[in-house]
Amino acid sequence: MPKKVEGEVILSEEEALEHLPAIPLYFPTSYSLVKPYIQGFELNAFDALSLKDVQINSSWQPVDNKNTSNK
Repeated sequence: MPKKVEGEVILSEEEALEHLPAIPLYFPTSYSLVKPYIQGFELNAFDALSLKDVQINSSWQPVDNKNTSNK
């Protein structure tokens, strides 16, 4: 049974969960695409990015994945 305090209804946690429907309006997601020449990019559980250690490796070269020995 809800309590009344100065005209306001006070519900226990159990009563509130039972009587007050909730709809999730926010679904946290995280996507990150980082080029291979970016170094120091770190993700954390809160998606709070710190860019102080991020660097661009200017000497980076793409790797040739072609197999030239087709025998």
